[in-house]
Amino acid sequence: MKKGKNILELTFSVLAAILAGASIAVGLLLFSISRPKTDVLTKKEQGRSIRIVLMKGTVTDISDLGLIALGLAADNDIKWRDVHTALSARFPELLSTPPDASVLLTSDDGATLEITVQNDLMQIEMRDAGAHAADRHRVIRLQHEAELLRAALNSAPDPIWFASKDGGVSWSNPAYQSLSSHSGLPVCIMQSSSPNEVRRIRVNETEEGSRRWFDLRSVPHENGTLNYATDVESVVQAEIAQRNFVQTLSKTFAHLPIGLAIFDRDRQLALFNPALIDLTALPAQFMTSRPNLLTFFDTLREARMMPEPKNYSSWREQLAVLVRAACDDRYSETWTLPSGLTYKVTGRPHPDGAIAFLIEDISAEISLTRRFRAELSQSQAALDTVDDAIAVFSHLGVLTMSNQAYRNSWGTDATDAGFLDINIVDELRRWQAACGPSPIWVELRNQVMGEGNRTAWSAIIQHMRLGQYNCCIMPIIGGDTLLRFRCIEQSVGVMNERVKDLKAVQVV
Repeated sequence: MKKGKNILELTFSVLAAILAGASIAVGLLLFSISRPKTDVLTKKEQGRSIRIVLMKGTVTDISDLGLIALGLAADNDIKWRDVHTALSARFPELLSTPPDASVLLTSDDGATLEITVQNDLMQIEMRDAGAHAADRHRVIRLQHEAELLRAALNSAPDPIWFASKDGGVSWSNPAYQSLSSHSGLPVCIMQSSSPNEVRRIRVNETEEGSRRWFDLRSVPHENGTLNYATDVESVVQAEIAQRNFVQTLSKTFAHLPIGLAIFDRDRQLALFNPALIDLTALPAQFMTSRPNLLTFFDTLREARMMPEPKNYSSWREQLAVLVRAACDDRYSETWTLPSGLTYKVTGRPHPDGAIAFLIEDISAEISLTRRFRAELSQSQAALDTVDDAIAVFSHLGVLTMSNQAYRNSWGTDATDAGFLDINIVDELRRWQAACGPSPIWVELRNQVMGEGNRTAWSAIIQHMRLGQYNCCIMPIIGGDTLLRFRCIEQSVGVMNERVKDLKAVQVV
């Protein structure tokens, strides 16, 4: 009976040793996601503590259980950094630099880590409490999950690393290792200063000055900081190209006499040229403050640099209509200002929802047009007082001017806009219908079209209703031809009437 009891106690002792070894594996494999995959603990290694020997920071001897815990192969060149990475997650008080004296650390789950230092020789031994089957199953499950996470992090194109509280890097992916080996920057520079703050930095990749831009973001962790660097070199280059393009446009627009105002998709003033300040008389400080579109036009109205709206209560609705018309490339208006100036305002859509407004001073053009129209009206009025029928044809045979007597004589109904529809061929038909066939019509046509000798000449024609006409053909400047029809019988009667009127005035 006693012998059976001893066998039973021995069996329990063996089971306890097995559980203790499993517990050690559970604690260490939870933090080995950054190391290659290793096999699950064998029965031979269960129940033994982890022993590691280092000489001058390099591992010279390590137990099989220690290799499994660290996730390394026996032929690897294992440094203190690798040991620290495997143990610091469970023992956060372990420093990233090798200790100068012996240390005894205890984890929250009861495991102990004893470090003995003698000159350049360091011995590490970790002991753990017992474990059970559930812990072993959890280790296997987490090991497969760790493999997937390790593959994802190692394949990430952007640098990712974990910095401990003392500033050292306890884990990093290959992208970070490659970058740091080329740049040679200290870790403090490669870390965002504020939690969750995105900071843009430039990293020199080579000694020749090749550089890359990164957006850094740091996430606080209980044992340090997780850092993420996103490569934004292409974004920075695009921003630089855009900035250079805008500067080029600004220099070009600076010499334009037309005012330019470009509002972005948020309807804020994004670009303007000096001519806009000159035309609108708005302060440069107001322009550089990037006002929105409604504020810009409100300020123009207050400065009396645009027509006063008839109904101010519907002013904002009018602006909304203006913006919609500009977006559809339909806005073009002429503003007559109280100062006497006249502006032409055009709205044009731009890419990405932007709108551009062009303001052009057309006061001189409008003044010249009005003066020309006034002179033309005056000349027409003076021409209408002449009794003779007068018509002017261009070198292309188009009727460009006629007086009232001509329209009454020949029945031509032409206005300023209708002159382009009347030519010498149409008038020849009209003259021939009123006077009958005559050889002078061909000569007259050749004279107007410039096919004959451009000299002044005259001929008598017979109007069926009004009698004889003296037709004078005279070349004038610019290749045009003036035709003058004087009714001979009517002119004699008019002269007699005027003589009678003159005698009556003298008698009185």
